Amino acid sequence: MSSIRCKDKERGESFSCSCSTGMIHVMKNDTSMVFNQCHKGILNGAFHGIQDVHLENDTRGLAVYSPFSRYLCDPQDNCVCTCFDKESVQGNKASFYTKSQQFGNGLISDCLGLCGPHCALGLNVTKRYANILIHDVCQSFIQNVDPMPNRNNCSDEGWAALSGAILTVMRHGYCPFRV
Repeated sequence: MSSIRCKDKERGESFSCSCSTGMIHVMKNDTSMVFNQCHKGILNGAFHGIQDVHLENDTRGLAVYSPFSRYLCDPQDNCVCTCFDKESVQGNKASFYTKSQQFGNGLISDCLGLCGPHCALGLNVTKRYANILIHDVCQSFIQNVDPMPNRNNCSDEGWAALSGAILTVMRHGYCPFRV
């Protein structure tokens, strides 16, 4: 597997990658942090679950997800990587969307790593969860804002984000979901 680099890519830039992408695949002179819920990526050092999404000024993030199947680890190893920056995970209304020459542009998703597609109460919430961020980026990519539970190709990432959603409700009292 080749090395991954987000340092020179635009915010939202998306490209095909292996579902096993983890920190061991980041180029030596790159400061990117890899976020991946697939067990293969976790074994390769990816940040996951309720780990905090905290990027320093020069650090980029890389979300790995499987938008073509309902499995965290696509059986065909057909995942997508999307780069993001510190601005994507700060404040309220950080308007982010995926960009790809191969797949087209995704929908805008505000406040990556917080519950809800537009996180109405996300102002001043600093704790962002890796598992929610991965789901948010996947939802942008497939152009869908349906709250969980849903039956789209990001529902596997959504179910994997349940722990982050529960912590969000406990800490902030808010996380929209479908009843």
